[in-house]
Amino acid sequence: MDNRLNIMLLNDIEDQIKDMFSGNELITLTNEFAKSVGENVTIQVVGFNSKKDILSKNISDMSDNAKIKFFDQLKTIERVSDNPKLVMKIDELIASKLPLIENTRNNITNLLSDYSSNITTAWKESVIFYNDQKYRGALDSIRLTLELLLKKLLGNDKSLENQKALLGKFLKEHNVSIQFVNLFLRELDMYEKIQNDEVKHNIPEHLSKKEIEFLMNQAVLIIKFLDRCNNEEK
Repeated sequence: MDNRLNIMLLNDIEDQIKDMFSGNELITLTNEFAKSVGENVTIQVVGFNSKKDILSKNISDMSDNAKIKFFDQLKTIERVSDNPKLVMKIDELIASKLPLIENTRNNITNLLSDYSSNITTAWKESVIFYNDQKYRGALDSIRLTLELLLKKLLGNDKSLENQKALLGKFLKEHNVSIQFVNLFLRELDMYEKIQNDEVKHNIPEHLSKKEIEFLMNQAVLIIKFLDRCNNEEK
């Protein structure tokens, strides 16, 4: 199932909202909201941009989670709240996304519960930190989740950086091709490098919200792939 927001419904809502506000108001609404959640949007002055362009582009720059928060806040503005049909559409848009976000998180929680409680705890902490916009904590915790999972799968107590040889052997034993093993290890190398350079000893102030979200998603993909390998016959 596609976990993106309903595009047709989103366009319909944008078409109605653009007629309720001036270009400058849309600039203020989208830019101030993006700043409040640690994200950036492209259009910061009206210039030659139409109201539709301002709204569509700046909303598209936001993560799906931020879009949901933006529309949830938008409903509280009197011009919007006075239009019950529009409010219903916004509620429908939000409702279409929230279960998918929750399902993804629950799926990972259930997946990790087959291993050990400390792995599940680290994962849950990463979600809590992320929801609270404490991104250093979120990235640290999801890195710990991955590190603990590898220790469990490989039967040792090595750090993430020192698992490469045994991890390569583990993947080959689970019928992963040498080309894909090399690709996987390169991806893991890059993930570690960014974590070490930008996160491990610093607040990740040089990373944008979308880059932080990418790192979180990358770790989830790695975790899901390792679990699938572990649960398939050698």
